[in-house]
Amino acid sequence: MIDKTIRELREDLGWTQANLAKHLGVTDKAIKNWESGSSKPSFDNAIEIAKLFCVSLDYLAGLEKREPIYVDQLPVKEQRYIRGLLQYYTNMVMNDLKSQK
Repeated sequence: MIDKTIRELREDLGWTQANLAKHLGVTDKAIKNWESGSSKPSFDNAIEIAKLFCVSLDYLAGLEKREPIYVDQLPVKEQRYIRGLLQYYTNMVMNDLKSQK
C-alpha cells in the first residue's frame, strides 16, 4: 500500500520521482523501487516522507484514510486559487524542512 500512496502523493504535487528524491536526499532509483513495491523506505525515510507531504505514518501505510476534497466542480478561477494556496503551503513546509537540516 505504501508504494501507491507515495506515488499518489508525489503525483498530486506534480513532482517527478527525481524531484521527490532530491527533497528526501535519496536517489530517484530508490523512489522508483518504493513506488514499484520492489523495496520499502526505511523507517527514517518514511518519517521524512510523511513530514514532507503533511500526512501521518498511518496514512502513508494505508491504515488511515483521508477524505479527498474535490474542486473539479468549482469554477476554474477558484480551482486555481485553491491549488495555488496548497502549493504555497507545500512550499512553506518544504522550506521549513530544509532549514531544519
